[in-house]
Amino acid sequence: MRLAPFAMLLVALPVHAQQTSVLFIGNSYTTANDLPYMVRQMALSLGDTVSTGVQAPGGYTLMGHSDAPATLGALNSQQWDYVVLQEQSQLGALPTSEGFTDVGAAELTYAMHDSSECAYPVFYMTWGRKNGDQSNCLWYPHMCTYDSMQQALRDNYIQLALDNEGYVSPVGWAWKHVRDTHPNIELYQPDESHPSVAGTYLAACVFYCTLFRQSCVGTSFTSSLQPDSAAILQAIASATVLDSLDTWNLNEPGSTDATVVTMSSDLWNEITMHHFGQGSHWWICSNGQSSSDANPTFTFDAGGIYTFTHVYIDPCGHMDTDTWTIQVNATGIGEHTREHPGSARRTTACSRSTAAATATCSNSSTCKGGCCAHEYCMAKPRSCPALPASRCGASHRPCARGGTGRCSFPERQKRPQMAQMSQIAHPASAFICAPIIPAPPLRYRSSLARRARAAPPLGTDRSCKRE
Repeated sequence: MRLAPFAMLLVALPVHAQQTSVLFIGNSYTTANDLPYMVRQMALSLGDTVSTGVQAPGGYTLMGHSDAPATLGALNSQQWDYVVLQEQSQLGALPTSEGFTDVGAAELTYAMHDSSECAYPVFYMTWGRKNGDQSNCLWYPHMCTYDSMQQALRDNYIQLALDNEGYVSPVGWAWKHVRDTHPNIELYQPDESHPSVAGTYLAACVFYCTLFRQSCVGTSFTSSLQPDSAAILQAIASATVLDSLDTWNLNEPGSTDATVVTMSSDLWNEITMHHFGQGSHWWICSNGQSSSDANPTFTFDAGGIYTFTHVYIDPCGHMDTDTWTIQVNATGIGEHTREHPGSARRTTACSRSTAAATATCSNSSTCKGGCCAHEYCMAKPRSCPALPASRCGASHRPCARGGTGRCSFPERQKRPQMAQMSQIAHPASAFICAPIIPAPPLRYRSSLARRARAAPPLGTDRSCKRE
């Protein structure tokens, strides 16, 4: 990698002072050497301001955070611009369903948007163990070496960002570049897992570049590192992020979405649209009716095919438009076809019966609007007995406590052959945990993952014990 010319170019680019707020959710990989502090100091040295919050108990998983009162309280404590999500270091490299990483990420993203509609999730790609993870090598061969473990982390975090319309902070990929090109810079603590000061400094560089989309080369903040080492890490972090914005989903336009969440009706000639956005709405129907309500009701004098358009502007000023058609007849709402310009993955055909508000999707992976609470459809029927409360997915029990209750998963069986997971929550404290319960077969959309807790996080399970 030729970094020097790139670094010189970045230094010459003009920068403009920015201010942002970031909540870090993770574990000891986040708190080691105080990563949030380093990000703040680096931003200040470059003329920017970052305010941070942290929820990162040792050994915690995303699933564990998803219903932890302290984490949910932090999410609700203010309007955040970014929420950083860091998975437990081993689970991040395993198939995302094994430790409910996908479900935990989706739930936290949903909770984030509940309190900060304009916030973006930022997935903190961590690094592989220095010599691989031997505790899971037997059952997961890709965990046996650093390189293959790092590749799995890269793939998983990119997928989490795509699934949840978020960003990737590619700390682990910059870590790999440092290992490959400057092996004399020690990034690990002696436990071969947690970051050294240099490792945390590299992470801070990557986060600065990710959050501000600009180079950190030339920052006067070098922590306790020698200036030459700090300069190398700055250059590698800047090149890793800014050379591959699309790869890290950093050009993602955001989660502002005008797609109708649910529709309900008591009469054949009326239909109520439901959208949970707290911004400004403008609805137009081809019969001449319009509304600025969040949940407008439209009435029809006769059956036929009607076209609807919804323009939504979120509280931050981002706009999205959705257009779809509905066939109305004397027996209820019939065929429902939607067109979402500029977003092919939001185009599909759905049908909904008004009495039970049941959505059935014809596309196995792309239907988003018209189905129960923004879930990606899986070619299976869903029912929402009450609107707008129920957010159950296809694999959940049907709204176990009625329209307003939490949804619960079907019973799951333990997988005896699962390798034991060992997590070093802190250099002085380790946990050995029993097998993990596998995740359900279906994936969940970020705004859909409401469920009763199925498996405790590593380090808190009653089957775990301290060494």
